[in-house]
Amino acid sequence: MAAEAKKPKITYAGVELAANSAIAWRYTTGTRPHSATFSVHKRIWEQKLEKLLGKEGDLVIVDSRGKTHTVRKLTLLHQAPSDGPNRVAFVVADRRWRWPYVLVARDFNVPRKTGDRTAVLNVPQVGFLSRDEYDFKTFSLEGGEDVWTARLALEDVLDQVTDYKGRVEFSSFPINESNSSGDREFTMQNVVLRDQGDVAVSRLLANIPGATLWVDPEGVVKVINGADLAATEAYFKNLPGATWDGEKAIVVERKHIRPSKAIIHYQRELELLLEYEDDYSGNTQTQPSFRRPYIENVIQTVDDKTTVTEYDPIARTMVEKKDLPPGTWVEFKAWLAAMDKIKPANSSEPWTFETIKKLWILGSLDAALGAGGVRDVDEEANVSMRVQAIKQHFRQSFRINRLITDKTRDLMNVRVGILDPVTGMRAPSSVWGQACIIPTQKGKFTPRKADGGKADGRYYRNVDYLAASKDSNRIIKTPPGPTRVNMIDRDLGIFRLDWIVSPYGTDESFIPCLLDDSSTGVPGVPTRDMAQQEKKPVSAGVQISQKTLSIWLSDSLEYKIMLSFVPGAPNSKRAFHTEEITGADVEKFVEGDWRIGEGVGPVLEVFVEPSEMTARFAWEKDKEATATIDKLLGLGEKDPVEAGIEGNELDGFQIINRNPELWSHSRSTAAEYYAAFADSLQGRVATVMPANGIDLVGNMAGVTVQAAAAPSGKVSVMHDFPGVQKPISRLALMNNAARQLVLGIVRFRGET
Repeated sequence: MAAEAKKPKITYAGVELAANSAIAWRYTTGTRPHSATFSVHKRIWEQKLEKLLGKEGDLVIVDSRGKTHTVRKLTLLHQAPSDGPNRVAFVVADRRWRWPYVLVARDFNVPRKTGDRTAVLNVPQVGFLSRDEYDFKTFSLEGGEDVWTARLALEDVLDQVTDYKGRVEFSSFPINESNSSGDREFTMQNVVLRDQGDVAVSRLLANIPGATLWVDPEGVVKVINGADLAATEAYFKNLPGATWDGEKAIVVERKHIRPSKAIIHYQRELELLLEYEDDYSGNTQTQPSFRRPYIENVIQTVDDKTTVTEYDPIARTMVEKKDLPPGTWVEFKAWLAAMDKIKPANSSEPWTFETIKKLWILGSLDAALGAGGVRDVDEEANVSMRVQAIKQHFRQSFRINRLITDKTRDLMNVRVGILDPVTGMRAPSSVWGQACIIPTQKGKFTPRKADGGKADGRYYRNVDYLAASKDSNRIIKTPPGPTRVNMIDRDLGIFRLDWIVSPYGTDESFIPCLLDDSSTGVPGVPTRDMAQQEKKPVSAGVQISQKTLSIWLSDSLEYKIMLSFVPGAPNSKRAFHTEEITGADVEKFVEGDWRIGEGVGPVLEVFVEPSEMTARFAWEKDKEATATIDKLLGLGEKDPVEAGIEGNELDGFQIINRNPELWSHSRSTAAEYYAAFADSLQGRVATVMPANGIDLVGNMAGVTVQAAAAPSGKVSVMHDFPGVQKPISRLALMNNAARQLVLGIVRFRGET
């Protein structure tokens, strides 16, 4: 025999509510409180409820089956406009209404420099390149010792705003914070809260993508994984049968529009080996191949008008450039030849390399070339400016082959390897070249291995950092010299080479090439051995008897410079490095069942901003890599769209950040996009009161308990399934290595 139906009854704080309209309570996610307006007879309000303003009471709903649902700890806030003179309307809200009253002042994992530094490369080669060591400020650590995890930080703030510790539960959590594996531990850092409680909680939730919260019927704050679709489906399957067939909930299958795969595109950064070689011993010199990554010595014009003839690698011919204004960059040899034609009358020497090489060391170029602002000859000191330009730029300022810079998006005076993810510091450009060191007094008497460990009286010292690489196809095996590349104009590809003096105080300065012994015609320096004065030069510019025994600049100079560049060509997607990810790849490493494993839709293509992540290729083999640069930029191609290399293999290069950073980043990026194509529940399901109670799980939009107006009073529960996945940030899914690179974060203690 069926149980007799009873009249539904809804009370608040023990007082029966007026049933003139529907009475409903909705469970929602987020930090905003849910509120509702109820009505009672005026007499009851005055006798019982008015005294409860600002206090808590329970909402009790008893349906016709005698099934009771209680919503605890709802605060009576204030009156509201009523629909009649005999009734009083009032507003109640869940406990989240208190959160904005609380000020949260908390710092989580604030980084600091420890004061220690670590050398990251061979000190003599790069001039003491080192990086700061970082840790966290003690006051910002949990208990002054341990880093705050995202979960512990959220729990700490919720305890502050709820004013009832122990009433916060973590039903599920979207982030794996296991310190044992650490593979997807979310590294929260430098979170400074000076906010009202609701804002503080929202900011922390933003640091934990996928996490959300709600207040359950018992008044307990529950943190849940808003991306857990499997939990949503399990809840749906356990619901009582639907009481009406209105908007029937179904499983939305997106298989046919879900991407069959995702192709993640990354901007490439490659190392580029630039080559320089000059030889002033002959009158003619073959122009380098227009397709090679060569550099040329350049100088800035100083006269009001300058006319030069120089080689144009784009036009592939000699071009006369007339009436160039001051500050124009031109090829040094072409400029020197032009200046020789207009040299001043008081110039005792021709404006040629021969003059420069013999007088550079002596410091007498100004007088020999007619500088000094002599009246009636150089009143405006233009000649003096020319000589100063020679001293500033000769074999020191360079321009990259303009055909290459024309196809380059950016140039960087660094190597591709990142040394410190916190600061983003990279190793500086490497320079292999030749120079002569002028030592200090200390340097003159400092023993060197090259001298058998014995100090001698030489006051010049030739150094050649290219010698060891002559027979190798891998310049990177040779230690570079102490030289800094200073970018002057990235668009024009112009930079300056500055030699770095030893930090040990042994070097005074550098001469930007080798010195030659005039008696032999090969590199050599003065010996200062008076016993050899008839055979060897003892000083620059000194001549013994009738013999020409002197030291001057070498006729030739070689440089190889390794810097990084971003290709601008080809003008198509072939300029990018790609990673292909399928839904199955994503499901292997995410928490829960996302329902994205199989897709037959179009291929999804995504470009990652270079500020977030790039594909970095290190130089390995000289010949192969140089040929790859030619093909990659399409130096011999006329069509900028059809040029380039198909695929990711770049011969002669090694991609240095594919594992683990690039692979993890591409999977996480694909996961962020795949979330929008996950199968899911969609619709609204009306049921009687569930036997197991009400819960919010996964991506549910909310649950509403509603009692219809009199005379029906029918109680129903509406479960809302939005049919879309909550947004998932790629940062929540990356491994530590990728996240540290993207965010520049400090490693947790104990990590290497």
